[in-house]
Amino acid sequence: YISEATKHQCEIDSLYFWKNDITEEGVKYISNCFQGNKFLGELILEENKIGSAGAQSIVELFNKCPRLTLLHLGSNKFGDEGLKVISEGITFERGKTSYDTEHTDLRLHLPNNGITEVGINYLTAKW
Repeated sequence: YISEATKHQCEIDSLYFWKNDITEEGVKYISNCFQGNKFLGELILEENKIGSAGAQSIVELFNKCPRLTLLHLGSNKFGDEGLKVISEGITFERGKTSYDTEHTDLRLHLPNNGITEVGINYLTAKW
């Protein structure tokens, strides 16, 4: 039903999928539904089952939704490899992403994802 709502560029600005057992396949579906959405600003995917393979779908969604600036991704299974995908895929250049959208900042919440100092180094080296 989400796909039907997004066909018409409905003004959904926040999505809360907290504790829904969403996996990499599910986050890919969400990403496909909302790519290019002009209104989505906040995405909550906390306490799901998204692993490092789902990180690419998060990157694609972020880079194609110009107002998406808040990602709550805590308590998933991204680990260091997922954070590497996110840090390499979401790039800023003078307030713009590589897709030249309206992004000026990003608030990224990633607690309880098995991220170590290695993952933090991926993020800090890129941003």
